[in-house]
Amino acid sequence: NGESIREGVEVTASIELQTGLRLQGAYTWTDATQPDAANIQLQEVRRPRHTGNVNLDYSFLDNRAGVNLNINFTGRQQDNFFSPISFTPLKVNLSSFTLVSLTGRYKLTDKVSLYGRVENLLDEDYEEVYGFQTPGVGVFGGFRIALQP
Repeated sequence: NGESIREGVEVTASIELQTGLRLQGAYTWTDATQPDAANIQLQEVRRPRHTGNVNLDYSFLDNRAGVNLNINFTGRQQDNFFSPISFTPLKVNLSSFTLVSLTGRYKLTDKVSLYGRVENLLDEDYEEVYGFQTPGVGVFGGFRIALQP
């Protein structure tokens, strides 16, 4: 009937290890269920029970420059596979995965910053939707310009 029940717990923490160096972390436990045709609560698809992240950010040169390391964990979860023979959905398990990203930034002026970012730094092979590929390592860079005073 389009309704689901979701409940859980989320915990976050943040600490400044030294001037300019901050460590942050978060963990979420989620119980997400939805009724089947017989009104029995089943685990909702694409809703991992466990997710979390750790973020380490270091600013230096009077906050003009910085690097950021981010680690995101997504626990295992279920998805639907639609059989080409019967078109009946079958439950499949998607493995847990961890993604690592690294970002660097440098403020050229008060309004212009240079940045570089590497996503999926360790080239993790993972699925968020059964049968659909996800990106490998991605490298991005550019300028940010502040248009407001």
